Amino acid sequence: MNSPKNKRIPWIDALKGWGILFMMYGHIEFAPRFLKQYTSPVMLVVFFVAAGYTFRSEQDFKPFLIKKIRTLLWPWFLFASLNILLTQILTFSEQEPLADQFIDLFIQVRGKTDGLWFFPCMFMSIILYYWLDRIIKSKPLFYAINFLLLCGSLAFIRLTGIALPWHIQIWGAACFYMAIGAAYKEHESTLKPIFTRKIFLTAMFIGFTASWWLSRSIYPDTQYNFYHCEDSILFYILSMVFGIAGMLSFVQVLPSLWITEYAGRNSLMYFAFHGKPKRLFTVLLQKYALVGVGNETYDLLWALSDTALLAVILIIPCEIVIKWLPWMLGKGKK
Repeated sequence: MNSPKNKRIPWIDALKGWGILFMMYGHIEFAPRFLKQYTSPVMLVVFFVAAGYTFRSEQDFKPFLIKKIRTLLWPWFLFASLNILLTQILTFSEQEPLADQFIDLFIQVRGKTDGLWFFPCMFMSIILYYWLDRIIKSKPLFYAINFLLLCGSLAFIRLTGIALPWHIQIWGAACFYMAIGAAYKEHESTLKPIFTRKIFLTAMFIGFTASWWLSRSIYPDTQYNFYHCEDSILFYILSMVFGIAGMLSFVQVLPSLWITEYAGRNSLMYFAFHGKPKRLFTVLLQKYALVGVGNETYDLLWALSDTALLAVILIIPCEIVIKWLPWMLGKGKK
């Protein structure tokens, strides 16, 4: 379950980069729903798979905790606070009082000032995963317990719909998919020759696309993600199995784009910075009636263009932070 320290893995960066691109597309209000339904099952789960793959189980808890506070909680608090303050100055819609937004920020319940919810969710999930990995020595038992945690998350969310503070209801699903990443790492010597074959990638693509098409035919409004099985546990399983296997194969079989690797290396900042320019693009396009006028083809082309433009534009703030403000990421100058 270990990974070499401080060594970047290009295909892992590409995996996270595609996840960020899918996420940015999914956040565009006018983007056609059919493609959101297609990318939704994999757009966030790949980050937990990557976290499990790169997790190092030999580290002591204190330095591990300090590092996660420095590189996840600190950037989350800083960027979330900046987002809240910016909404008071550069806003395109009515906002809640400033004090209420900061209270909601610390409570962290989905739907209330949770634009950067993924940071604290990842932090808490990986802390739980650390202790599961540390305490449970039997690998079959480790994977079985993570599977039960997934079932618990899915059942709780499906049956109650309750959003708990700090996204507790999602932790079980997150740990399971980190365990999937760890399992791939553990058996990589056996799995990689299979996953790097084009025929395997083709099979996963066909399976994923078929499950998406069938699901849309039966449940046209359903949009799966890693912590919500929506209307069908069968289509949830198919989407996750084909989606994760397909993405792991995709980033290792096909040449990666430099922008996907860059976005993957800086996924935290892409997540934090994309909201305001994305919203600006949307307002401008709607103002000039270029989107949202009943032409889904135009909406799709503009949404894809916006996603690509955002991916390039966000290089600017990322480079500024990396070169001159690394403390915002909990890092020192190189």
